Amino acid sequence: MGWDVEACEPIFRIENSLREHEMNTINSLKFAHSSENIFVCGTRDGTVRLFDKRSATKPCFYFTAHKQKLNSADFNIDNTCLLTCARDSLIRLWDLRKLTVSTKFERHRARG
Repeated sequence: MGWDVEACEPIFRIENSLREHEMNTINSLKFAHSSENIFVCGTRDGTVRLFDKRSATKPCFYFTAHKQKLNSADFNIDNTCLLTCARDSLIRLWDLRKLTVSTKFERHRARG
């Protein structure tokens, strides 16, 4: 659920409307740098979902970024890339224009 902190009231709610790929615990949530409406979330199953809060009942798109729990996801400054890291010991830099991995860092050790 997204909150307006000044008005102290909810402004949008993410609902789990995906039957084939259940959304579970959200581990990371970040707004895009140039938009107050677009945000990304990463989940325990390694999935990345991109939402528009004006229609947050379902994601604009989603993809499996990692085989294990996603720890963090964040946009670059112009929102063309997304950096993700997970418990599978990988850090990936995704090109969002193509939905491909442009750089992969292996043997990263996640703790905790």
